[in-house]
Parts: sequence; C-alpha cells; structure tokens
Amino acid sequence: MAARASTTARATAARVRVGVGVSVGWPVRASVGVRLGVELDRERCQLVEHERRRARGDAARDLVVHVRRDRAGRDLTGEIIGQLWHANRTLLADGVTAPWIEHGRPPITNVVMMGMGEPLANFDNVVPALRLMLDDNAYGLSRRRVTLSTSGLVPLMDRLRDECPVALAVSLHAPDNALRDRLMPINRTHPLADLMAACVTYG
Repeated sequence: MAARASTTARATAARVRVGVGVSVGWPVRASVGVRLGVELDRERCQLVEHERRRARGDAARDLVVHVRRDRAGRDLTGEIIGQLWHANRTLLADGVTAPWIEHGRPPITNVVMMGMGEPLANFDNVVPALRLMLDDNAYGLSRRRVTLSTSGLVPLMDRLRDECPVALAVSLHAPDNALRDRLMPINRTHPLADLMAACVTYG
C-alpha cells in the first residue's frame, strides 16, 4: 500500500501536491502567515514572520491563509479575503519592491489555504474566496499559484475539482491505512486507496 500510494502521488504531482506529515505548497521561506480571527489592524502581530524574513532579505510574495469554521453571523469569506487584502496593503506600505509590483500587480503572488481546521469543511466560504482571488477584476492570481491544503475529504475534493480547480495539497501523515487510521480518523471514512484515486481524478 505504501509503495502504491507513493507511486500514485508522484504520478499526480503536477496538479496535486502530496506530503507526508506536512502540507506542501509553494516555498515556505517566502511565506507570510496571517491567522484568521486576529484583528486586521494589528499589523505587527500578523506580519512578524514577514518582518523576520524581510530582515534576512527574502522576497515576501507568498501568503498562507488560515481557514476555519466559526460561530454563525461572521462573514468568513470576507475574513479570508481580508487576510490577502491586508497582507498586500501592509507590504506596499512597507515599501516592498518586485518587478511585478512595478507593473501594477499586488505584492502577493501565491496563496496557500490551510488550517486552523480543514478548509474543505468550510467549503461554502472557501470557494467564493478562491474565486475572488482568481478573478481578473479582483486579485487575478493564477490557479497554479493558489493551493488548498486538505486532509482528504474525498467527496469535497471532487466537488472542488468541478467548481474551482485550484492546486491541491494533501496531507498524508502516514504511508499505510493502519497508521493513518490512528493519526487521522478521516482515513477510516476515506482510506488511502480512495484518497489516491481522488488525487488522480483531480489531477
């Protein structure tokens, strides 16, 4: 099973990024982490990682967007997009430069959608946010540069493929069903064979 999962993962790597233990997106060395639920005007708290990396000379062009479900009454789609808006605004205010910025593009070029929680469990808020990120009249990001990280909710992976097929990162955490059942209870509902088949279909 482990060898089969590894082979299938490599075969679909062009569209679906599969990681053992971690969710693999674009290079984390250039990422800016912003947590949902932190007030948007707390710039220094939100962008500590950016400040640390900028001081080291790294280009700040990636955004890790944290997604969670919360109590009723909150506009979670707006809060997700708010993270991207705020990160772009703060980078511009800090005077960050890059060739694409000089041509009128926003600083952030790559986005990874990931926890707190499972993004696909918040499907109805996440997909409208993804569409805004991809819309040429909004942020105009490339589908290949927007990645959603999932633990493997197979039916919602299929639905995402049909409704908004961005790049996909799958957290395996284990090479076989016995260990993955213990580490990730979702595997009891969607075992590795089903998950790998969904990755092939998605790719």
